[in-house]
Amino acid sequence: MNVFKEMMYILMHPINGFEDMKQYKTGSLYAAGIVSLLWFFASLVHTQYTSPWFNANDTEKTNILLIFVSTVVLYIFFTISNWSICTLFDGEGSYIEIVIVTAYSLIPYVVSLFAVSIFSYFLSLDEYMFINVITSVGLLYSVIMLMIGMIQIHQYNFIRMGFALIVSVIGVFLILFLSFLMLMLIREIIEFFRTITNELLMRSVV
Repeated sequence: MNVFKEMMYILMHPINGFEDMKQYKTGSLYAAGIVSLLWFFASLVHTQYTSPWFNANDTEKTNILLIFVSTVVLYIFFTISNWSICTLFDGEGSYIEIVIVTAYSLIPYVVSLFAVSIFSYFLSLDEYMFINVITSVGLLYSVIMLMIGMIQIHQYNFIRMGFALIVSVIGVFLILFLSFLMLMLIREIIEFFRTITNELLMRSVV
């Protein structure tokens, strides 16, 4: 079974698909990376190129770095957080399996973002509800797939899986906070050495 067929099978039969992936060690890390980048690209297209009638974003102030952080970086942080938490709670899923399951689960939401960006040019304002329906269904489908995938790879029951996901989300915010503090610290250190260097140069000139 090639990667595309496997993805389609998992989308149509997530329970059996993720179970087979766990049992037979299938799933493509390469495909997972592509899906995460597609999430970034779809979010960028959705923010920048959705019809002005349906786009509440200021397209002239689009921050590509922020979109990248809120997609690819968020995806990476979630996989790290989930792996850390589930390791403590006897989860059987490996980090690679978490990466693949999370990426495959994103596919419906990514498709919905592309679909909304395209359909927005063919719908009237009175049909705005359909835009919300498409994104809501895509997001809900992705969440359900993620829950099923986590149950299968970690061999959790529903309650334990829900707890692990909630703690994983909290862990993501903690990682973001610590990363922000680290960046601020690095910035202060660089500024400190820059000030010292400038001071020494000024004194050498004098």
